[in-house]
Amino acid sequence: MNPFSWSDNERLKWLKEFMFDEETIKNFEKTTTDENDDLLVDPLRDDQEIHNHEEESDDDKNELSPADVYYDDSNEENDLSNDTLPIFESHKQYSMDDFQKQFTRFLLELREEHLLPLGIIRSISDNVVYLLDIVFNLISQKTEKVVNQSINNDRTTTGTTVEHFDMILGVLDNVPDTVERTTKSEYHFHKLCVKFFNYLSPKEIPLTPVQSPVPIQAKVKQDYAYYIPLHQSLYRILSKEEMVPLLIHNIRQQKEKVIKDDDLMFSFRDGKFGENINDNSVVNTNYLKDKERSRRFYKPIIEDLNRLQSNGLTIDTFDSQLLFKFTSISGDNLAAHNIGNFQQSFSSGYFCRRCLVSYKLRTVPLTDLSFLPRNESQHNHFVQMTRINNQSVYGIVGESDLNELNGFHPTTSLPGDVMHDYCEGTCPMIIMCMLKEASRKKLLTYAQIEERTDNFIYGSNDKSDKPPTIQIKHIIKERLCGSASQKLLLFRLFPIIFADVTDQLETFAIYLVLREMVEIVLALPIRKSWLSYLKTLEIRFQCLLSALLPDEMPPKVHFCCEYSGIIRDFGPPVRYWCMRYEGRHFYFKKIALRTGNFKNISKTLSTRNQYKHCLLLSKCKFLKLYNETSCVKQTKLSNCDGDVKQLLYEKFDIECLSSSRRILECQVLIHNHVAYKQNSVMVYDVIHEEDTPLFLRIHHIFKINTNWVLIIEYLTTELFDCHLSAYELTATGILKAISPNDIEYYHKPLDIYLVNGVSFVSLSSRVTKH
Repeated sequence: MNPFSWSDNERLKWLKEFMFDEETIKNFEKTTTDENDDLLVDPLRDDQEIHNHEEESDDDKNELSPADVYYDDSNEENDLSNDTLPIFESHKQYSMDDFQKQFTRFLLELREEHLLPLGIIRSISDNVVYLLDIVFNLISQKTEKVVNQSINNDRTTTGTTVEHFDMILGVLDNVPDTVERTTKSEYHFHKLCVKFFNYLSPKEIPLTPVQSPVPIQAKVKQDYAYYIPLHQSLYRILSKEEMVPLLIHNIRQQKEKVIKDDDLMFSFRDGKFGENINDNSVVNTNYLKDKERSRRFYKPIIEDLNRLQSNGLTIDTFDSQLLFKFTSISGDNLAAHNIGNFQQSFSSGYFCRRCLVSYKLRTVPLTDLSFLPRNESQHNHFVQMTRINNQSVYGIVGESDLNELNGFHPTTSLPGDVMHDYCEGTCPMIIMCMLKEASRKKLLTYAQIEERTDNFIYGSNDKSDKPPTIQIKHIIKERLCGSASQKLLLFRLFPIIFADVTDQLETFAIYLVLREMVEIVLALPIRKSWLSYLKTLEIRFQCLLSALLPDEMPPKVHFCCEYSGIIRDFGPPVRYWCMRYEGRHFYFKKIALRTGNFKNISKTLSTRNQYKHCLLLSKCKFLKLYNETSCVKQTKLSNCDGDVKQLLYEKFDIECLSSSRRILECQVLIHNHVAYKQNSVMVYDVIHEEDTPLFLRIHHIFKINTNWVLIIEYLTTELFDCHLSAYELTATGILKAISPNDIEYYHKPLDIYLVNGVSFVSLSSRVTKH
């Protein structure tokens, strides 16, 4: 019988068999307590330090009584890592496999979530083994001491009791061995991930054709790419219990909103073509320059996608078949041209994959001419001409390597990317042009620009994307540093940072037009009725650049002027922009730097990606709704403002006069995957006729009984300042207690910025009633 499965009565019965009377039991408890006290004393601390520590603990306990706190400890939410841990079941019969599985998951989390080096992980494992050996030794000593006392007191120890002790010690003795076996080698760890977490190995794709016959003496260097089988990967994800219901709920919810208002566009389903993002392969891009290697690389991907479109997926947790339809591939311009087999030079010839614009005509105002769009029949004809002439025709080099993929065509499957075209293209270019003009007009020196961007205080919500300081060398080289999100934030707050000089800049007119374009293309959802206005903005933007900055018109300016058509065909660009890929790619960058192993970097990255993937799927909640809090503290109600005290008393009957009464408060609450932060501004409604947002400000986030409650203040939207591209807000002083579920999500949390003593809020995208 397994001692770990005993009930309390069975344990008590065993103790009585062993000790025969209660005096021996008390003796065992006394000895254990005394020895444990000795073990807990730190030899580096004197008695006075211990005494003071105890006094402080007692004061804390006396200062707060359970009756003074308005929350329930049993329902307290912890952070995400705790929520996703397996739940310990006291009545379940556990085996050593369960222990090994949890320890393997622990090591996997250290590797892939916290990115600890292998040496540190091995050190942790060695110390765990050492601690377990100490525990084993302590229990052995305790057992021997109690048995000897029983013998000295003429007590009789039964054979069954000895067997029970041997069984317990045997289990404890196996634990260190199990820990050592788990970390024995990378190969053994890999096998455990396959066993416990259904690890899916990357598929190796040989890129070098094997020539036969091969001389025995010859050493042929083989190059490989690595591919994550999409069919199997999707099956594992969708087999999670909550995935398919959440997917269906999300689709139905969007469809219901579109049925009520057919002007809305939420996703690719509301566009002409559609979109889908799946980054499932890793290859050295130099290999794709060779057409034979490129075809070998894409072959398994094409087969996998065609199989999904033909056969679909049958999931055990779902009683119907899931069908798939390929729509598009997301990538930057260079990658898209590589896939579509267009010319990969953007400084000459026909550089656009959507129309027949030539490099020489890119600066001609769009009011004077228009360009013929590409279509399938025309493209296929040009491909035939490349085979005859053996050279590119209208920017087409030849047939795409993905031609065998059902639903794919180079003219209809390669949408633009907002991140590269706007965030890393035209936006930083216009910022640099304005700064250069400000310096040229002697409004600001390079040193003053550096000082201002260095000293500007960003709000708590924007701080995570704080751009680096614009140094003098950056302006001289005309190149801004930072990530796409940092450049986008700088672009959004530029009128606030440089509010005193922008009205004297001619190029600021270009900024204002581009700002409106950015707010539309980043919006979610987008209205179809906005597209005609967006087209007007695109023409105006291109014409202003042609007139004021004819030398600052790279191909990305032309790409930015095509998004009215791209959105019409593919839906909102944020559904298929590369910002999502860059967030994923950041993980690969960290792995590459920390491992320092570049011998076969493609294999290293694809393997680590799969380790992280199986860790994600091992989590209990995965995508289920949960509450996550941070910066939680106990706040004295007597310290709250009078209006807050009155609100708590009127709505929740909470008396706030007592100086000892406290309430649980947090600074950040993530509820149903939406973040709520103290002192943040949120959009709670939109006036449909003018798309004017209405704002509220979160003052406190309290936990009352078992629910989190937001203490908010409604703000008045006075006007939209076109010069600052921001809304002017004033406080109303009206407080209200609401649930997070009462707020309709329109926009991420925002920060208030003061300009000449007036409060402004700047949105990154346009909002609309839905």
